[in-house]
Amino acid sequence: MEFWIDVLGWMGALLILLAYALISSKQVEGNSLSYQMLNIFASIFLTVKHFLLRRDSVNSGKYYLGDYCWVGDFCNIEKLEERECRNTH
Repeated sequence: MEFWIDVLGWMGALLILLAYALISSKQVEGNSLSYQMLNIFASIFLTVKHFLLRRDSVNSGKYYLGDYCWVGDFCNIEKLEERECRNTH
């Protein structure tokens, strides 16, 4: 069971990286449906993984920080894009 939970978490992480790569290469816009769906599913996968592993007190600390580092990176990217949009208008 833990293997599949880890796979779910890795899929979430890869989706975030894919979304970042697509927006960085300007293949998608920040308000496009595909970009938003990648981020939504990545967030869902990481959240589910976090709460399923949180039940196991031995593993909770190991994964807790990693998940929130991804969320923090995502928030920083969004803020940077907002600033760039404001500076160009």
